Amino acid sequence: MEGIFCSTPDGKLLNGNRALAEIMGFEFPEEMLASGERIDKFYENPDHRKVFVETVSCQEVVREFETRFVDREGVPHDVAINARAIRNDAGQVTQIEGTMLDITRRKAAEELRREKEAAEAANVAKSLFLANMSHEIRTPLNAILGFTDQLLHSRACNDPAVRREYLEIINNSGEHLLALINDILDLSKIDAGRMEIELVDCSIQQIVSEVLSTLRVRSQEKGLDLRCTWPDGVPDRIRTDPARLKQLIFNLVGNAIKFTTTGYVSLDVQFDRTAQKPRMQVRIEDTGVGIPKAKLESIFDPFVQADCSVTREFGGTGLGLAISRRIADALGGTLNVDSEVGRGSVFLVEIPVGALDGVTFAEECISDAVAASTPTETRTPDTLPPMHVLLVEDGETNRRLIQLILGEAGVQVTTAENGRLGVERAEHEDYDVILMDMQMPVMDGYQASTRIRQLGLATPIVALTAHAMKGDREKCLQAGCSDYLTKPIRAEALLKCLRRYAPDDSTNPNASATSGLEELSTEFRELALDYLKSQRGRIEEMEEALEREDYEQLAVLAHRVKGSAGSVGFPQFTEPASCLEVAANSEMKAACRGRIAELAALQGEVERAATAEGFA
Repeated sequence: MEGIFCSTPDGKLLNGNRALAEIMGFEFPEEMLASGERIDKFYENPDHRKVFVETVSCQEVVREFETRFVDREGVPHDVAINARAIRNDAGQVTQIEGTMLDITRRKAAEELRREKEAAEAANVAKSLFLANMSHEIRTPLNAILGFTDQLLHSRACNDPAVRREYLEIINNSGEHLLALINDILDLSKIDAGRMEIELVDCSIQQIVSEVLSTLRVRSQEKGLDLRCTWPDGVPDRIRTDPARLKQLIFNLVGNAIKFTTTGYVSLDVQFDRTAQKPRMQVRIEDTGVGIPKAKLESIFDPFVQADCSVTREFGGTGLGLAISRRIADALGGTLNVDSEVGRGSVFLVEIPVGALDGVTFAEECISDAVAASTPTETRTPDTLPPMHVLLVEDGETNRRLIQLILGEAGVQVTTAENGRLGVERAEHEDYDVILMDMQMPVMDGYQASTRIRQLGLATPIVALTAHAMKGDREKCLQAGCSDYLTKPIRAEALLKCLRRYAPDDSTNPNASATSGLEELSTEFRELALDYLKSQRGRIEEMEEALEREDYEQLAVLAHRVKGSAGSVGFPQFTEPASCLEVAANSEMKAACRGRIAELAALQGEVERAATAEGFA
């Protein structure tokens, strides 16, 4: 039933039926008219009333004017109004009469339909994604399982060259599988609002160099020319989040290489110094397959690629560009694309880089470290000082793997199958380090670590966990752990971590370092040397702060090193300083001591290398 009304242009209600009264919250029309309420009072948005009156006055008739009324009880009603203007002999509008239909249910049904369609579309996209992922995950798994079976049973594997080939296939397949999982986890962190942006002064030259060094081999294998130009020169610093910017550029350049079979991939970095807020423009161009015009925006949606055949031919999750655009947005910038099928694509990133006043721009840029790459045939076994490690891990395969890695490094290993046994062994025998799996039966790693600390033991505890989301590191530290490694465990990462807590590193014949100073310009090298000299004082301040248990000051000192070391050419200090900051904020003394020791060891290595290279 439609409400019928007649009112003056200024909103005084002259007449109305029962349906109109109900929309306004009255029981009877007489009550509504006697109240003297003006019709404009019921508009949720007063501007809508103004637009309605102006429209009906100019056009004489208004059809299906949708707005929202709020009745006397505060209940909203979506309404559609049809009305006409009544004029006097002078042509003035004296009355507005018409009908008003309550379309609340219809609007709710339309919204429900839209939500249902959106949900169905999302389900289709996710179903396609899961189908693609099933294929993507099974492909490396098939290689891993198949070639492992060959190693176990095939006579051909008695040939060392064949064994090595199979092992390389298994290793590469495992790396690919891990990259897929990391993409999925990364998007879930971002969409859950867990991506943190930390703006610090950093070296864009270093970021680009590391990306190109990593991807150079891949481009060479495909016969592609990987180029980099700096039309405006190279600034000695910009202000952004270096880790996220590196991830963004790596995704885009890696994508360009993946979808290009012949020709080149170019990376051009320019700066707009004239704008009120200086910006950096990163342009990635390729001569690849290109993207249809109709798909240029959808490729930034999660789980979507330009064509299902893309996944079959080139592989991947379809998440890289979605992650990249979200990173660009979080950095305060934009990511756009222009492309033509068969001719290639251009991805354009623009982000703010902080004030550039006083920033020096070098004319030339050191290229990436890997202009040509020859893979090493074997990895020289790394050794550690004499250590006794307690490995608390319920998985037999993981225990055997870690025992193998540590055994080759000369480490004595005692094992425990669950947290309770781990606590008992830690209580009755001294260990240099405890490696603690966090998910175990009987007693998990969190409970075991807490119990070990309650016993008054300060033995460094390194958490081993498959949980790699935000907050997992802090959870481990809060439980009493000193450090944190994610699974799958890498030999290099494990040995590097244990070396932080080793009693003496002088026995390691492979310990060597370069200062990194040779890659810097002369002017920048002087700045880096000054920083290096002052760094020792900062480390001494850290030791003093820890001695008096001033964790707040220790966190401040660690934060300064984390934010500045990479900017002046010493990125090796960034990670331990970041971990020290976390440990200090959690007041974990053993973890702080280990990280300070690592910083001091790195300081010594870089200073010795700088002296050997003739820079100090």
